[in-house]
Parts: sequence; C-alpha cells; structure tokens
Amino acid sequence: MRPSRAEAIAALQHELATKVAAGELLDLEVPPLGVAGLAGKFRDDPTLREICDRIYRQRNAERPQ
Repeated sequence: MRPSRAEAIAALQHELATKVAAGELLDLEVPPLGVAGLAGKFRDDPTLREICDRIYRQRNAERPQ
C-alpha cells in the first residue's frame, strides 16, 4: 500500500533533515515534466504563429454572434 501524501512529505522532510544534519545535501536540478519544458521554445517560430493565427480566426468565425 502506498503512503498517503502527508506521510510521503513527512518521510521526505525527515530524510532531508537527516542529510542536512550530516552535511550530505546537494543541489539537484529536476527536469520539467510533460509539456512544461516546451514553454517558450517556439516563441519566435513564424510557422507556429501562422498556425495559431489561423486557428484563432477559425475559432472566432465559429463563435455565435
């Protein structure tokens, strides 16, 4: 059975406190999950801008007046 969220956080806090007390804490970079890593990646891509503009025009044309 998996621990509850609160139990998992408490265990992590305990583990981190133990590492800090022993001087074993280090800086860690956690990679983004899902599409978060794509944010801003295509901001200057003219093709994507054209696609988005076309989609927005179509969406606006289909909206009831």
